[in-house]
Amino acid sequence: PMPPGQLGDCGSAPHTGVVPGEADAGGKPNVLDRENDTMSSKYFDYHRFASLQGSPLFDYLDSLLRAPEIVFPRTAIERMLMELDTYDLEHTITAIEVGSTYAPADFIPHAPAFLTHSRQSVRLAASGALSDVPPQCITEELIKALEVALKDCPERKHFGDILPDMRNRMGGCDEPGDTSP
Repeated sequence: PMPPGQLGDCGSAPHTGVVPGEADAGGKPNVLDRENDTMSSKYFDYHRFASLQGSPLFDYLDSLLRAPEIVFPRTAIERMLMELDTYDLEHTITAIEVGSTYAPADFIPHAPAFLTHSRQSVRLAASGALSDVPPQCITEELIKALEVALKDCPERKHFGDILPDMRNRMGGCDEPGDTSP
């Protein structure tokens, strides 16, 4: 896994370059309107993520995953990676889902380890993240970590297609079995 201080960039969701607290392209301040629970320019709010529990947390996750224009500040990515092992079940699942969508180069190297988590819901989130990893994020190290994790994964028979699929897509290959770049 990549240390939190070494963030990568391979196929992250589209970024507008807008940072919370700055103005968006239209000159509107990029701030969260907490009274109306709306954002003038959407961005991931780490404090909101950390404070939500249960259905509100999953509603927030749903809103994030349906809005690829959301800005995901690097500070939030770094903080999620540093705290990933300390989260409760709901926040771990949400972090895997959101992180692998908006910062796959940073989160995907950590996903294989979650295939051996004690909770099946976390293992399912990790398998989903690994199934959707962008080809440019697939490395030999990731494949080796996946091979090791699958040995101890209770659902290895169900997740077994992830590894051959990943090998086929490594380096941006489009056709199954095609190993040319």
